Amino acid sequence: MHDEQSWLRAILDQPDDDALRLVYSDWLEEQGDAGRAEFIRVQVALAGLDETHERRAALEVRERELLRDYGEAWAQSLRGLATQCEFRRGFLERATVGTEMFLEGAVPPLFRVVPLRDVEFRGGSLPRAQDLGRSAHLARLTGLGLSYSGEWVAEFLTAASLPELQTLRLSWGQHGEEWARILAGATRLGRLTNLILNYYRIGDSGVRRLSKSALLGRLLRLSLEDCNISHVGIRDLAGASQAQCLTRLDLGFSRPGEVGLDALGFSPYLTSLKALSLARVPMSNEGYANWLTGPVGKQLQRLDLTGSRPARRVLQALATSLVALRELSLNDCQVGWEWLPNLLDSPVFGRLRILRLAECALGDEGAGLLAESPAAAGLTTLDLRENAIGDEGARALLESTHLLRLKKLSLGVNRITSPMKRALVARFGAGVCFQAIPPPQYVRLS
Repeated sequence: MHDEQSWLRAILDQPDDDALRLVYSDWLEEQGDAGRAEFIRVQVALAGLDETHERRAALEVRERELLRDYGEAWAQSLRGLATQCEFRRGFLERATVGTEMFLEGAVPPLFRVVPLRDVEFRGGSLPRAQDLGRSAHLARLTGLGLSYSGEWVAEFLTAASLPELQTLRLSWGQHGEEWARILAGATRLGRLTNLILNYYRIGDSGVRRLSKSALLGRLLRLSLEDCNISHVGIRDLAGASQAQCLTRLDLGFSRPGEVGLDALGFSPYLTSLKALSLARVPMSNEGYANWLTGPVGKQLQRLDLTGSRPARRVLQALATSLVALRELSLNDCQVGWEWLPNLLDSPVFGRLRILRLAECALGDEGAGLLAESPAAAGLTTLDLRENAIGDEGARALLESTHLLRLKKLSLGVNRITSPMKRALVARFGAGVCFQAIPPPQYVRLS
């Protein structure tokens, strides 16, 4: 192949072939497009790494730099047709588009010029749900997002042919009788392994129906964030024998209480679970520590307790029981620096690769303790935003002899002076971020 169009046709015909993309990157470099060539190689490498792999942080930093410098230019083909887009394995593969614009024929030609495989649809009225479902272009999608009512989604799934779909995202719906139709439609999707129901208010009765469905037995990832779930629904899910394949579970904003948490922690069926999010799930009760000592806690590699404000006993159990943990998020937990020695001296801390402690009231004392801990040597990502850290704490991080693997350091909304910021960048490189919110990994087009 000797021209851009030939390469593109080959990649469109073989979208899963990473070797072909890497050979194309070599061709691009020969043509003088070193930035795009490197970007493809970086994203292909990232696609093959676990979330906590020690190489990941450095690659993500480089990915962010390349997107900052070239992202908008590389995404020009979607301007005016999508509101935002995302590159995967070096190419535009995910986009957010308007349903009406898609049905009017403006968006489908993109399938001939980019390997678009994941689409988030926005807007559109109920009478057009089946029209969208009948679009032949959807047959190539591996990911699909719909932010509509349950009735709309049920109508869509009745009409749609989605043989390649692996991920279905549903947002902002209300539970009703249509949930049974949605579940039946999703169950017919033979390759579906990821179901993401964020702000989709199915409630406990909806979780019970899901727990009894054949679909659950195929799912690897299940997200039920802010789905109006209490201990009743969580107990049903934890007690479902079909849940044995789940590796990732998101129960953010749920209300499990001690009963639901214990059902999770001691479930005999969640044997494959590696990542669990309980963001914004209150854990201020001392009795909420017990679930961490169960068999599920011992196998977790990633745990998100953002905003949970855990009680001291919960923190102590966390520091001693989660022996397989590689990533821990305690953002907005206000734990204070006084608790840190319990974590730093524990066997858990030495195994961590990613630690998120934004808004934890650590101050200079906490930053100093982290910097001085030999067990911090394994960290590749550290988030210390909004901790009232000044130059004293920043200097401790700067002069630490242990943070040698650190590639991503977030210090936004602290009290660090400009000279100290420059010194930190000189030591830790482009992975230091002083923004309140880290830059997204997608390109916004409007």
